[in-house]
Amino acid sequence: MVLSRVSGVQRCLRGAQSMRQVPGFCLAVALGWLLSMSAAMAVAQSPASYSDFLRASAYWYDASSEAGLAQARQSTYHAYTGVLSLGYRPGTTWVRLTVAGVGANADQKDLMVRIRPAYVNELTLFDPALDWNPQSTGDAVSDPAFLLRPTSPGFSIPNTPDDRDIYLRLRSTSAHLLDVQVLSPQVFMEVIGAQTFWHGLFFGVVGLILLWSALEWFAKRDALIGRFLLKHLAVTLYCVGYLGYLVFLLPAGLSPDQVFSYSIFVLVLIGLWFHVGVLTDYGLKGWPIRVCQVFYLVPVVSIVLGMLDLMQAGLRAATLTTLVVPCIVFACVLLLPAPMRDSQQGRLYAAQAGSRASVEQFGPLSKQTLVIYYGIILLLLGLGATQVLGFYQGNELILHAFLFHSVISSVLLMTMLLLRARDIEQRQIRATQVAARVQGELLAERLAREEQARMIEMIGHEIKTPLSVLQLSVEEWVREPSERRLADRSIEEIRAVVERSIEGLSETLGAVAFEPVDLVQVVREHLSRDADSVFLLCHLPVAASVLGAPLLIERIVSNLVENALKYGDPDQPVTITVRESTHQRFSRSQTGFELLVSNAVGIAGKPDPANVFRKYYRAESARHLSGTGLGLYLVETFAHLQHGAIEYRPGQTHVEFALWLPASTS
Repeated sequence: MVLSRVSGVQRCLRGAQSMRQVPGFCLAVALGWLLSMSAAMAVAQSPASYSDFLRASAYWYDASSEAGLAQARQSTYHAYTGVLSLGYRPGTTWVRLTVAGVGANADQKDLMVRIRPAYVNELTLFDPALDWNPQSTGDAVSDPAFLLRPTSPGFSIPNTPDDRDIYLRLRSTSAHLLDVQVLSPQVFMEVIGAQTFWHGLFFGVVGLILLWSALEWFAKRDALIGRFLLKHLAVTLYCVGYLGYLVFLLPAGLSPDQVFSYSIFVLVLIGLWFHVGVLTDYGLKGWPIRVCQVFYLVPVVSIVLGMLDLMQAGLRAATLTTLVVPCIVFACVLLLPAPMRDSQQGRLYAAQAGSRASVEQFGPLSKQTLVIYYGIILLLLGLGATQVLGFYQGNELILHAFLFHSVISSVLLMTMLLLRARDIEQRQIRATQVAARVQGELLAERLAREEQARMIEMIGHEIKTPLSVLQLSVEEWVREPSERRLADRSIEEIRAVVERSIEGLSETLGAVAFEPVDLVQVVREHLSRDADSVFLLCHLPVAASVLGAPLLIERIVSNLVENALKYGDPDQPVTITVRESTHQRFSRSQTGFELLVSNAVGIAGKPDPANVFRKYYRAESARHLSGTGLGLYLVETFAHLQHGAIEYRPGQTHVEFALWLPASTS
């Protein structure tokens, strides 16, 4: 009745928790849809879809950073299209833009020179229509020019009838990355409207993910969710700096460009730390994890380089890390073993008949899903990193590759963590069900033992009385010494069998006090008392401290060794081995020691694996030998009482019994 109530409660709990996960999964799907829609809208509303006034663009790199406007105008330029990307360079980049004229009768409204990215360091404009008077913008400029503060640095220039060349001088402590559009005021306002909408939707997604991760961590205190929360905080800071909003958050005196650069280093470090946690959580160990952990040094060194006024070197190292590490992580995912799933809808615990239960690992996501996820991450980071490093001249979509990666990866990771949380809850439900079932079985078994013990005690009492009478009669009537010894020995054997059965069952019912016990010492003491120890081959360490009851462990060792000597081949030695071993207990790996007793198969043959630990079981071929059928049953009972396990391992020519006991922590 109690078990049926527990089962009903567990079913209700499982249903409630499954329903609670549905909104979270739907939220993840909705966030993914919103993100994809916002990305599509950003591309559709980008300036590239409008006709602007930029006829041509070209660049010239001044390695000395000493050239003036006159020398720059006389230099040889290299044409480019799209986004200019020259990587991390210490010099100055000059950009020549050919601005289209509007004709003699056109409206003479100003044009807008829109600059991206928003975190540009120092950019100076030279325009003949402004008599070559320089105008500057960027984080390193005291009074920067903005078209719309703070997300749209740029310049307002006159609209002239004829085409003309204007010049931009770029000095940067980070990458020489520049995207320029020359737009009419009407088009510029349309672009700013689309940008504002996209930024709002973008930060809405970022904020929802941040809120979810914070609530999940405070509710569950899960280590991996805690890593994800820190990672997403770093992602949020990076996005705020990338889009130019740091100026609203920083106090006066702090450079947004410097803070943004350091936020990149922090993001790389926390991102590495998080993904190492993900791979470890999925069971990857050994050298792949250590290789990834070595890269922890890169962002740390980058921070030091930034403090030493070598910011470009630090950023180059961090960007290379974002290019190399995803390749390593992707390779590590390919090395992951496929998660084992139980054939009966993911049950973690398969209770086997007899002595033990096996535990299977159950992964919330398939290996193929992880490969697809990290493949997407590798693609986005690869596109963004190679452009920033100056490997090619990209377009506007690739300009935002890091930004898209930051949010798309967070949405995918949130979905993965939702599935992982659901899987952990299902594990806990199954573990609770197994614990309730095992507790019920133990209670029923205890009641049965108590009843059986009372019966055996009563039978023992009834047998001891006639034995005492028989002993007196033998002493009175049997005079021959040899017959007298035979009768006395027979009576003592009967009494020993009865007392052993009663003692063994009473010990299983009493309270057992655990203490550290040296398993090797117990084996040695038994061997010193055993006359047949010459037939034993031992492989024993110096010591093996286990947690248990000394008397119970001694009885286990005695039964296993005596059985091996009694039923094994008398011409072959019995092998006894003690070694360190781990055991799976309720899905957790626990350290302990294993006692292996192995003997060659004798005339009694091999016992039946399905019945070897059953009470009163004796093989047909062994019935001619004396015994009660309680020895191995008591061994299993005593092992379980000490949170251990006993396993029967039959082979072709040998049989082996393996006892595992937990190690002592003291």
